Amino acid sequence: MEAAHDGKDRELLVAPDATAPQAVAASAPFSSSSSSYVVGVELGGSPYDGMWATELAPLLQRARDGGMKVAAHCGEVSDNHEEHKAMITFAPERLGHCLSFPACAQSGHDCLRLLLASLPPIPVEVCPTAHYRGYDVPFAANVFAPLWQHRHPLVLGTDNPPLIETDLSNEYDIFVQHTPGITIEQLLALARSAIDHVFAGEQVKRKVRASFDAQADRLKEWLDVESVK
Repeated sequence: MEAAHDGKDRELLVAPDATAPQAVAASAPFSSSSSSYVVGVELGGSPYDGMWATELAPLLQRARDGGMKVAAHCGEVSDNHEEHKAMITFAPERLGHCLSFPACAQSGHDCLRLLLASLPPIPVEVCPTAHYRGYDVPFAANVFAPLWQHRHPLVLGTDNPPLIETDLSNEYDIFVQHTPGITIEQLLALARSAIDHVFAGEQVKRKVRASFDAQADRLKEWLDVESVK
């Protein structure tokens, strides 16, 4: 990714819907070599549409071969274990949701174990309010608990803020309320680590980290806590 002519950094994450595999195919040519702004492809949409092995995975591989990073929504339903395992094995640069994994683990399925064993670890973007309002997953049973317990890369997100009436501050508040013993240092470190998993170049990440650190330093000074870098 490069800076735009007005000095502002921009990135585009193409997000085709699984209900329309042709949209995934159409996004594949937008490789990092042909567009400085397009940095990745994220597969979303209904978890019941699109065939992973025969339709979606090959098209995402085309995007990856073209130089783009890949993200995919995974584990939104509890009755598609083999597809979830195949998606983890595909090793996207980031997974979204994985909300059914804790309950599936209790019934003997090993998607959560496979995810926790991924090398390098696959970051998971978790949206607690969306999981609760859209899928009736209690906050106390959210996938962020085992991910945090195993120190697996975790990013808190909002999914669709206007639709589910939330914001990122609220998601962090929920996380803190349901993560006993977490410290302000750990919370700031968690927030800062999200920068590692954005689909942007190191130059952009350094700028974002510098901005985050400046804000965090002011907060730490006010709270009188130590550095979290």
